[in-house]
Amino acid sequence: MSSPTDEVLVGRGSPISLTAADGTALTLRSLIVRAVVDEPLAFTELEMVFDNPEGRALDGKLAVIMPPGARVTRFARDLGTSGWEEAQVVPRRTADQQLPPGDPRQAPPLLAVSQELRAGEQFTARVDAIPARDPTRIVVAYVEELRGRSQPYRIALAGLPRLHELGLRIRSRTPVSLGGEPSLLKTSTHGAVASYPDFKASRDLTLHFSGPRELGLRRDDMVVARLSPVPHDHPDPIDGLTILFDTSASQAPGFDAQVDRLAAVVAAIDRRVPGDIPLRVVAFDQGADTVFEGRLGGFGEAQLSALRERGALGASNLAGALRAAAVRGERRYQRLLLITDGRVTAGSPGPEAVRAEAGRLLDAGFVRVDVMIEGGMHDDEVLRALTALSPDHPGLVLHAALSPEVMASRLTRGVVNDVEVEVPNSAWVYPQRFDALQAGDDVLVYAGLEVGVDGIDAAGQRDELAVQVRGGEIDRAFNVPLAPTTSPLLADAWSGARASWLIDQARSLCAGTDRGLCEGWRRQALDWSAEHRVVNDLTALVVLPAAVDYARFGLGAGAQSPLLAVGVDGLEWRRNGPPSSIGVVLPARRGQPYALRPARLGERLLWDEAPAATTTSTAAVRRDSQQRHAARRRGRAQPVREDRFGSQDSTPPLERDSEIPDKDAGAPFGPRRTPDDAYEGNLLTVMNLLAMWDAKQNALEVASRWRRAQPGDVMALVALGEALEANDRPEQAARAYGSIVDLYPGRADMRRLAAGRLERLGEPYTWLVLDSYGRAVEERYDDPAGHRLYAFALVRAGYYKEAFDALVDGLAWARSDAKTRAIESVLLADLGLVAAAWIRRWPEQEAHVREALRVHEAELATRPSLRFVLSWDSEQADLDLHVRDGLGRHAFYRSKQLESGGALSDDMDAGHGLEAFVIDGAAGAFPYRLEVGYYARGAAQGTGKLEIVEHDGDGQLFFDERPFVVVKQRAYVDLGMLTALPSSAAKKRR
Repeated sequence: MSSPTDEVLVGRGSPISLTAADGTALTLRSLIVRAVVDEPLAFTELEMVFDNPEGRALDGKLAVIMPPGARVTRFARDLGTSGWEEAQVVPRRTADQQLPPGDPRQAPPLLAVSQELRAGEQFTARVDAIPARDPTRIVVAYVEELRGRSQPYRIALAGLPRLHELGLRIRSRTPVSLGGEPSLLKTSTHGAVASYPDFKASRDLTLHFSGPRELGLRRDDMVVARLSPVPHDHPDPIDGLTILFDTSASQAPGFDAQVDRLAAVVAAIDRRVPGDIPLRVVAFDQGADTVFEGRLGGFGEAQLSALRERGALGASNLAGALRAAAVRGERRYQRLLLITDGRVTAGSPGPEAVRAEAGRLLDAGFVRVDVMIEGGMHDDEVLRALTALSPDHPGLVLHAALSPEVMASRLTRGVVNDVEVEVPNSAWVYPQRFDALQAGDDVLVYAGLEVGVDGIDAAGQRDELAVQVRGGEIDRAFNVPLAPTTSPLLADAWSGARASWLIDQARSLCAGTDRGLCEGWRRQALDWSAEHRVVNDLTALVVLPAAVDYARFGLGAGAQSPLLAVGVDGLEWRRNGPPSSIGVVLPARRGQPYALRPARLGERLLWDEAPAATTTSTAAVRRDSQQRHAARRRGRAQPVREDRFGSQDSTPPLERDSEIPDKDAGAPFGPRRTPDDAYEGNLLTVMNLLAMWDAKQNALEVASRWRRAQPGDVMALVALGEALEANDRPEQAARAYGSIVDLYPGRADMRRLAAGRLERLGEPYTWLVLDSYGRAVEERYDDPAGHRLYAFALVRAGYYKEAFDALVDGLAWARSDAKTRAIESVLLADLGLVAAAWIRRWPEQEAHVREALRVHEAELATRPSLRFVLSWDSEQADLDLHVRDGLGRHAFYRSKQLESGGALSDDMDAGHGLEAFVIDGAAGAFPYRLEVGYYARGAAQGTGKLEIVEHDGDGQLFFDERPFVVVKQRAYVDLGMLTALPSSAAKKRR
């Protein structure tokens, strides 16, 4: 009879896949699994061979299902005669500074670095330039902990396509029994190679252990021990349950399977509880909606269908979801189960916001919160704060890989927190404390023993490890038997544990005031992690295609740490370094290094390294720029602030290779633009259906199919949002645009792209607009255009003082760099407009506002004006504003003025920028036709916004927002006509 752990995990898809950016699935031809099991540790090496079915090179994404808690040690690709291209472990902030921005059309956000693997669900990585005819050979290796007999070692095979060949090589130090896939039950576990041609698995292969629960390994001063601290626990029955179910965009891969898993968990809870308890299910992303409220037995297929129909879209606002649960809850709902991937991408982030909402939950009658993690990336601190809602009823963070029955069992039992661990005669112990333990939970304790003290023999060995655990009702001593080992597996796992201990020490010290001590521990943690190839909060796994890139990242020739791999006699260390420069297959992006996920490498830690040359605060830049600006007026020019790479910028603007082709540029009213001028592929199809053929429903169907096939494609989400807007579904359109934020939370350009489209959907989404623009400023605080976008979003929301301050910050950064001084005049005029609106709303503050203008040398706007302000989001793009008046005259970078009135600001071609066409006084040459020309500088597409601002001369501002994308190189996008002042449209809406 099979064990329940032999069964295929609920809703799991294929455990291995390689998918091209256009949705093409590459064929997994063969798989070789090499495993070394040294209980309580295991090492797994997967060698995969893929065939490309297309007659062209492809860029793609590799996805590999991994065990909970696994740590990746190797990602490599075979380059044939050039050797292996190995991903290297580098400091996280160095990677963030050195890597070029990722191409958002090429791949979804990838989750396989640093802390994201702590959830253990999936490793994902970019794979560039997959050849059309040759096989692509990839190796992924990882270390995992084996926590007892209830969790066997598992080789994920169920769900794989039929393989040309499966190879297995398993070596276990202790006796095991095989379970799962019937055709593999006679496989040797002593290191012999087994080959299975034409293989198709129906189940995973599992290794089950029958030895003692408490055991450990030792080698010199390195030890690891497994023990079970909690001898018994108490029931914690569920009397009423609210489930918060995450439907944000990052849940899209496998969303239907997640809905099925929800159904299985609810059914398992139903079998555990004595009666038909009250149940409420709330779906949340950037908003929250109750899907079901009633008795548990009434939850069924109708509600599951509603969740599938809702789909996975939008940003994840956890604080808002908790607030909704508290406001709408009744005291009969005493328990809360949060099912999420733990990615908080909108609303108030961080543990403090969660603790504030936890107070509301307590007031609403909730006594315990549990979390079920459905993805790879999550914030441990936030989730711990949530599960610590009540000291008397702590909750659990459970992984979705657990079976529904195990999940239900754990939810109905009590939890023990704050269990401290001590190991006598040790230099360090990790973990030093355990939270959320139940009876039967096995844990691993690592320690660095002090050599030469009692208990260690002359050879530095010890037969037992004494461990003391205390907390709550627990006060137990263990003497865990240790088996000697020479395998490198213990050294690798022990090094990872020591890195985690060093990080914990740094975190605790950095919370204090001694910054020197904090920095010392942080540096120790970083150096140790990099030296021992440990991927964690401080490091990133980066692909470096050429030897020159190794030097860029501070990796000298031959200085790389060796790799852990499976050899003839078991595990061994192997040489590591750059591939040969002869015959190297360069990635599609011109051989540039790249992280295994293209988005930024994550939020900078409180105690993390700051970027090298951009540590100056906005306030300091503001003071410095004011002094330099005054010196220029007095004729004493001061040196320009050095740019982020440390060199003073005196380079003239890039010359355009050639003009954008414009067949009708000389015509009085210019050419007639069509979607074909700006778009291509699926986006062109959708925009044609909307603009040329007025087929709104067809456009929505095309966009929906595109997004289902490529859930992480930014342009698919843009197309879906456009189609939903055209079909009068603003709430769904907002979720489509919010999805961009959810998938790329660390990308300032993506947040600005989403916010620009959310703005035109109106007041219900103002909070998300402000949140996105505000976080974009945090990500790119040295970009003046970002400060301006945030400022005018604040103006529209009625926050005039805050908007004024944001513009002052942007002005400071503009003045601090020669490349952006051209937009100083634009921002000064903006200050005058915001000041006028501020005085109109709060006339009693006029004296203060005028003094603020004087300090910053801006003038109050007192005349009517009409301004067309273009901003864009990519450093690798140059965009130009073109304005044609009703008389057919044309203003652009070579001819900046219109005879009918108005002039264009200085041309910006140095990355992020602003261009403005300003008509001072009454505008009288309607209609104005508006276009944007796109010069590529290596960017995948041009994205930005044209903001039309009308000032009535008395402090009242009116807006017209026109966000855009253009995906063709050296092309135009038509932004339509302005036939009357924005105030006219506002009056009509009233």
